[in-house]
Amino acid sequence: MTGQLLLYKYHGLGNDFLIHDASETAVSGDQAQKLLDRNRGIGADGLLNLFRQNSNDNLKMELFNADGSVAEMSGNGLRCFAHCAFLLGFKSTEPFQVETGAGMRRVQIIGNQENKLCVTVDQEMGSVTIQRADGTLKAIVEETLERMALDSWIVDVGNPHLVVFVKNLEIFNDSYLEKVGNYLSTSMQSGVNVEFVVSQGETCQMVVYERGVGITQACGTGSVAIAAASRESERSGDVISVCNPGGELMVSLEGDRASMRGPSSYVAEISVPYESEVLKGTMFGAQFDAY
Repeated sequence: MTGQLLLYKYHGLGNDFLIHDASETAVSGDQAQKLLDRNRGIGADGLLNLFRQNSNDNLKMELFNADGSVAEMSGNGLRCFAHCAFLLGFKSTEPFQVETGAGMRRVQIIGNQENKLCVTVDQEMGSVTIQRADGTLKAIVEETLERMALDSWIVDVGNPHLVVFVKNLEIFNDSYLEKVGNYLSTSMQSGVNVEFVVSQGETCQMVVYERGVGITQACGTGSVAIAAASRESERSGDVISVCNPGGELMVSLEGDRASMRGPSSYVAEISVPYESEVLKGTMFGAQFDAY
């Protein structure tokens, strides 16, 4: 095969993604894993295939984690996806719908149109379900973190999260976060994203270990999960500022529904020759034709 694979790189608070316009053919999970490798590929936390109809009325987001596995949803990824669609001319600043593995999500670019390399995106995050972690999982958390853990919550934001409130984050350097994050992430059969959180009322600080990725600078769905757990445990109200390592996300809750506002930044356009080592021996996915 001759030619080049065109990718666009974006990040939301340092949580970075490669995006491919899959109008003709999609990037496969095998290819995504190789492209996302930070040492032998381009490097990013995830890869998004952008599918669209000719009319541009519908968009679909397919997400691969760094290990090539499929993820249902990413809040930061959705903002980057919307930003990319905007710059490629698929969508305007009017609200539009994106189909994700967790269902339809409404997004709108609301600010900084004069600087199209960095925009603010308002997005609906869907419904949230939450329950306190108990039994075996509670015991695992307490044993893993010893006397650091206060309480923990299982939250579904279209993808699974384990939110653990802790006394402080001082011990969570990269090596410790990698160790306990990976252990807790695999404690549930399907895997789970893990957030460690210090509550400060209407603001909280967090670090995150993402399923299929590892340590990241930010997690959008994780921020929603934290907001829901914070409200459920009566630490905050319906609106909370979640301070990710990469920056701040504002989450608003109304009943069991959530919305989030945050930035997306364009980084680069990248062309990868099909003959390159990173793509050699891999297969492309089929064109999306479900609309």
